[in-house]
Amino acid sequence: MLSRVAESIYWHNRYIERVENIARFVDVNLNLMIELPPDFGEQWQPLIQTSGEEATFKQLYATPSKENVIRFLTFDRSHNNSLLSCLILARENARGVRERISTELWEQVNQLYWMVKDAAPKSEWSTEELFLFFEKIKKECYVMSGIADNTLSYSEEWHFARVGKFLERVDQLSRILDVKFYYLLPKGKGQSIATTIDLIQWRAVLRSISAEEMYRREYGILNPMRIAEFLILDPLFPRSIRHGLTQLQDALLKITGNHSGSFSLPIEKTVGRLKTNLDYIEIDEIFNFGLHEYLVRIQTRLDEAGSHIYDSFFAI
Repeated sequence: MLSRVAESIYWHNRYIERVENIARFVDVNLNLMIELPPDFGEQWQPLIQTSGEEATFKQLYATPSKENVIRFLTFDRSHNNSLLSCLILARENARGVRERISTELWEQVNQLYWMVKDAAPKSEWSTEELFLFFEKIKKECYVMSGIADNTLSYSEEWHFARVGKFLERVDQLSRILDVKFYYLLPKGKGQSIATTIDLIQWRAVLRSISAEEMYRREYGILNPMRIAEFLILDPLFPRSIRHGLTQLQDALLKITGNHSGSFSLPIEKTVGRLKTNLDYIEIDEIFNFGLHEYLVRIQTRLDEAGSHIYDSFFAI
């Protein structure tokens, strides 16, 4: 397969995963603002921190108000990682490999792009309209994933798509958890949370990753250490860091033809070491090490993985 094709498929899937992620945590934050007491204050600044685009935001907007943050994250073309900007890039990458993807998948990408582009000029949104808009985006992304699963051959292209999807998913989750736990976790410890406001915010953490129901089934009551354990170490939940790394490693091995435990490229070594650590570490050890420090280490390794992927497969 041409490296150009592999790179376009990889980035298409990274951008679509990013689009879904933005829609999810903006939607959850809208719900959070309704559930929290009126005197609790705005909670939009953490979304900018999660995106890692604080400097860019400050250049464009005076305050992190609801309207400014939603516009910046959703429609702002001068922000390269806004939802609309990511959809434009996802669509262009899909167009570049149009002959390698199904008609159904191309039509779904195109439809989502036009839906968001047509909504961008609108200046005033009611809360209900925003809920419906972001819920629609999430569902369209789910549909896109289902179409890809059921209309594409599970060939080399498919595995590059999985590499992009799961690398992006794990990276975004590590950043969300780092910011959320920084604000919510008292003094880096995992004690139980008792106040109503804390409970609302811990639920929001789970809902931002569509994990509340599966977490409740596993653990029942809300507890920060158990939430961290579920979202970082659970091997079965599809949005946990450990599961995402398992899928990422599997896709890489399918591309290289190697077996688990062996490697021929730096990217396999980087991902393999990271996954092995998650296979054998316990949540107590993570908290003793420092949750923030551990998540930053994951992000650093993922940045290395992104560079290795480019060097190994695309810089040819």
